[in-house]
Amino acid sequence: MSPKRAIVALALVLASCGGGAAAPDPSVVAVTKVADCMKAHGMSAPNDKVDPPQPTIRGESTTIFRWCEWPPPVYAQRGYAASDGHTEIRVTRVPWSEKAEVTMASAPDRVESPCAEVELQYTFAKQSSPRPQDPVRFTAGTRTLITGEPFTDSLPFRVTPTDIVVVHNLSYSIVAARCVR
Repeated sequence: MSPKRAIVALALVLASCGGGAAAPDPSVVAVTKVADCMKAHGMSAPNDKVDPPQPTIRGESTTIFRWCEWPPPVYAQRGYAASDGHTEIRVTRVPWSEKAEVTMASAPDRVESPCAEVELQYTFAKQSSPRPQDPVRFTAGTRTLITGEPFTDSLPFRVTPTDIVVVHNLSYSIVAARCVR
């Protein structure tokens, strides 16, 4: 066989099997990418919650919900997310000393995330054991009381147009957060 025919034959064989070596199994790639992501971000599981060690001098405390997933969702390409599949949602409780506890506005949360919509879950405890509340979904840019009514007062902290602000009192504590989209 001439060299020209041998090259054509090889090209036909490669074309018939996809042009090269078999593609890696997507589930194996996903497991490897998630493990790499966990290692890079100091995580011991594909998702975790990092509670604040103690509030700042102003009383602020930030809880971080983070996870690694592969392939990375669309929202995991910007903001508090990375193209390695790592995403995080930061929930910062900001004490508001000018608001009394009974106003339901003494401890608003600023939620920073790359998500267009998040699902948050709180517990409620008022002289009792904490009781989980039903999860509630909020879209980016929402300013609301925890009861669902819009919140239009000025806030004691700066927010970006994509931050979510959930206004409540100290009886509520964040326990879970996840991106919905």
